[in-house]
Amino acid sequence: MHREVVVAGNYSHDTLLGEEERSELGGSSAYVSAVLRAGKVDFAVVANVGDDFRYPDRVPPARLVPGARTTSFVDDYRTGERIATLRVAAPPLQPDDLRDTCEVGMAVAVAAEIPFATLLRLARSRACCSPMPRASCARSTRRGGFCTGRPRRTSWRRSCGPTT
Repeated sequence: MHREVVVAGNYSHDTLLGEEERSELGGSSAYVSAVLRAGKVDFAVVANVGDDFRYPDRVPPARLVPGARTTSFVDDYRTGERIATLRVAAPPLQPDDLRDTCEVGMAVAVAAEIPFATLLRLARSRACCSPMPRASCARSTRRGGFCTGRPRRTSWRRSCGPTT
C-alpha cells in the first residue's frame, strides 16, 4: 500500500524517575504518530515490540515478536538533567519489514533498531528524514549506553542491493 508517511522506529516502555516514579509509553514513533493522526495524515508505523507491550490501544499496530521484550528505558530526572539508561532493546527492524511505499519516510530510532540496510530501504521513498540520526546509526553498548560510528557497509549491499 502507498502511504503519505511511513514512520520507522520501535515503541518503548519508559520508567520516569523524579519526585515520583511512573511508567509511560515512549519512543519517537509514538509521539510522531500522535502528531500525524491529529493532522489526518495517511501513515503507517513500522515498529517491533515484545510480548510484554502494554500500550497496544494507544498507538498504531506494531509487529509483535514472540519471545522478545519491548524496548525499555529508565529516565532519571532527579539530578535536574535526564540520564537515560537502556534496559532492554526490542529486535531491530529489517528491510523486509518496510512493506508500504511512501512519499516521506521517517527514521526515528531510539535504541539503534534501524540497521543501515533498513535505513537504505526507507530512503527509497521520495523524501527520507531522520530527526534523530545519532540514535538511528548508533550501536548499543553492554552498559546500556550508545556509541556512534560509521555504518558497516558489507551487510547492506547483500540485503538491499543498489538504491536506484
